[in-house]
Amino acid sequence: MSNANFPSVSPLASFAAVSGINPASLKILLGIFLASLLVLAYIWSVNHGYKVIETNGDFWGYLKLILWGAGLLICVITFFIY
Repeated sequence: MSNANFPSVSPLASFAAVSGINPASLKILLGIFLASLLVLAYIWSVNHGYKVIETNGDFWGYLKLILWGAGLLICVITFFIY
């Protein structure tokens, strides 16, 4: 059976039609959630965790640690999705 009779619809358009959510606003919302989770991870690591890892107690050491973890997570997710 040929797909000539069916219209070509992008995945973003079909997502917007089915869920009723604008994909751009969903990306913005998820970006805000990610930023807030990174800030919460920093606060937790300063107060309770990562006492073994030496970061000299400064913000940039923890930021580097959090960004390395986020980068590793993105690489693993990208590997399994694509």
